[in-house]
Amino acid sequence: MGWILAAAAAGLLLGPLLRAQVFTHTVPAGAPWRHTCPHCEARLNSVFLPPAGRCPKCHARIGPPPALVEVVAAAALAVVAWRVREPLPVLAVAWATLFGVV
Repeated sequence: MGWILAAAAAGLLLGPLLRAQVFTHTVPAGAPWRHTCPHCEARLNSVFLPPAGRCPKCHARIGPPPALVEVVAAAALAVVAWRVREPLPVLAVAWATLFGVV
């Protein structure tokens, strides 16, 4: 049970980084990655998006809704920790799962 809770906590902690990756990389095929607000063109930090999920300049919604990616990552990692028992395979499957979340 401890591994499952630790994995869920890791998903919550890694969520902001994953949310930024979702925003940056979800563009049409062939388009460059996003680094600015799609509404006002303000430059955004490509590592972490604002926690509110809104542009700091124009306050328009950017990226996925707040806490969605964190909750999905926490649930996915908890399932991985529950299903895979060995430590090394857990890390490998968790790594692949986080790419799946993005």
